[in-house]
Amino acid sequence: MGETCPAKRELGWGKEIMTVHKKKVAFHTLGCKLNFTETSTISRSFPEDQFEIVPAGRKADIYIINTCSVTDVADKKCKQVIRNSFISLRTHLL
Repeated sequence: MGETCPAKRELGWGKEIMTVHKKKVAFHTLGCKLNFTETSTISRSFPEDQFEIVPAGRKADIYIINTCSVTDVADKKCKQVIRNSFISLRTHLL
């Protein structure tokens, strides 16, 4: 999908080295403080040796948008963020 960040990883006794391509993950959070806490917890579930966290709005392999749709306004904001993000990044939503 997107570009990946190569990283070197030592294997065994430090003699073998292979290139590991990290997947890029972007997070965008809308809503209350609880949503921001949840996003922080979710982001820690991506191991640093396999994933690179990039700022929202940058090209990534994985996008996580954490929001709630309790009100019509919140629902509209969420849809707007998704629309604008994917349009500006020229990415297709699957």
